[in-house]
Amino acid sequence: MSINEKMTRTLNATVQSIKLVIPLAIELQAPKLIQGKTFSEMGVAIGITGEMSGKILFQGPTQTFSAIGNTMFGMPLEGEMLYSFAGELGNMIAGNLSTIVFQTGTQIDITPPTVLKDADTFPTLIKGIHLETILTNAGKFQILLSIEE
Repeated sequence: MSINEKMTRTLNATVQSIKLVIPLAIELQAPKLIQGKTFSEMGVAIGITGEMSGKILFQGPTQTFSAIGNTMFGMPLEGEMLYSFAGELGNMIAGNLSTIVFQTGTQIDITPPTVLKDADTFPTLIKGIHLETILTNAGKFQILLSIEE
């Protein structure tokens, strides 16, 4: 399988997973190629291992993560609760993603999530795909995916 096929398969599975996990309407923007470091106010980084390896980052403003938490749990989240929720949200999305990819015939595993906040960057993302989404009543939520050859 080519790197482009792996990226497409994984990105499609990620979008499916987000739609399963986050109970909000989602508007997808056109995917773009990115290169270099990236940063947003808050993010969750998860490694992908197995028959494919790479990294995935979910990022956006703190208020977007808080609004998603409010939708899912009926209360706004902040501080350490918000960071804990963000890690678990990334874990739920990536867990579903690995199940969806497995159903297409590729075995992958995920690493525990790393919550990025304040001045953290995602320094190991060299090149990949950036997909911006808009979640109704929550705001922008970005997916950055890098699959290694």
